Amino acid sequence: MAFVALCSFCRLILRGVPDDRLGSSVECPRCRNSFTLAPVANPEAVMARVRRVLPHPPPPAAPATAVEEPVSPPRTAVAEATAAKSVPADEQLQDDPPVLAPPVAEEVPEATPHPVPVPGFPNYPGLASFLLGCSAFLAGGVLHAGLATLALGLVGLLLGIIGLIFSSLTRTRRALPAAGLAVSLPALLLPVLVPSWLGLNPLSDPPRPTNRAGEAVISLSNRGGLRRATEGETLWADASRDALHHGDVRLRVSSARVGPADFMPVPGQEPPLDRCLLIGLRLTNAGVTRKMSYAGWGGGDPAQGQPVLRDNQGKTYAAKTFGPGWVVKGRARDATIPPGKFLDDVLAFEAPPGTIDYLRLELPAAAVGAEGKLQMEIPKHMIAFR
Repeated sequence: MAFVALCSFCRLILRGVPDDRLGSSVECPRCRNSFTLAPVANPEAVMARVRRVLPHPPPPAAPATAVEEPVSPPRTAVAEATAAKSVPADEQLQDDPPVLAPPVAEEVPEATPHPVPVPGFPNYPGLASFLLGCSAFLAGGVLHAGLATLALGLVGLLLGIIGLIFSSLTRTRRALPAAGLAVSLPALLLPVLVPSWLGLNPLSDPPRPTNRAGEAVISLSNRGGLRRATEGETLWADASRDALHHGDVRLRVSSARVGPADFMPVPGQEPPLDRCLLIGLRLTNAGVTRKMSYAGWGGGDPAQGQPVLRDNQGKTYAAKTFGPGWVVKGRARDATIPPGKFLDDVLAFEAPPGTIDYLRLELPAAAVGAEGKLQMEIPKHMIAFR
């Protein structure tokens, strides 16, 4: 039984190759390269990929004429069997020299290799830019670290630009570097332009009043400078945009929210779930040489006075108390603030309704070693109701 072979160099099809030639090495009649005869696994598929076919089939062979052949000696039984197994002359192959059928006018084109998908390179600069931008917002809004926010935003912005360049060179998606720029750019601009949005202090210190004994309102954004209280005026500092300067004390409200408080864990007990108003305060020692002592307004010495909270209708909200052993996270007591340093504290009050316009907080200055009261006005838009 014959088989179909294929030249591995020029893709020439050889049909009708005898089985006894399997594994023989022959020379291709077209490209003159030697190759090993082997059957094609799927001849029909090979024929289907034929690119060029002769326009006309080869002419039929001329009929044989009657030629008187010499009488050949009688052949043995072995010779008769060999002759019976022979194949047509146009399909015979011989060892030396190889005699193959005339090249069939069929050519299998080289299979076009499918492009191997190259694994994409992750856009590491874009990913790092996005993570740094998010970290910058966390550093500003949670830790109130202005310089850290500025540094993380700047590095995130640079990595976002590098990520865009990397995407252009590698033809990868620009989603990550674009997201990194969208987060890092605001994280870089907010501490510079409007630091109060993140609860940050201005990068440059506001001007200090010349008379340290008096009160003054200092703009947190450095716009408008400071305003000193006139004679007989009750000075209320807008907590959403200003800080209050009283002697060596600088006070500002860093946060205000209504919801359940966070407590220090107590083993074996569930924390209270009462809703209350939590006001975050930041006390800064604006002095140069004197250390400032802070006794605490949340459950401090009653002789020093207690904080008072009223709304725009005059309703008073009492300080919120919890069961024994429960301490609100962030509450500070009996602390010493060195010059130029600050301290954060948290006060808890009864939860006001959402219909108020503003709240006014009066804090006795005796808790920081001064006289008088520290008065802050908290507008409704600054309070987060949860």
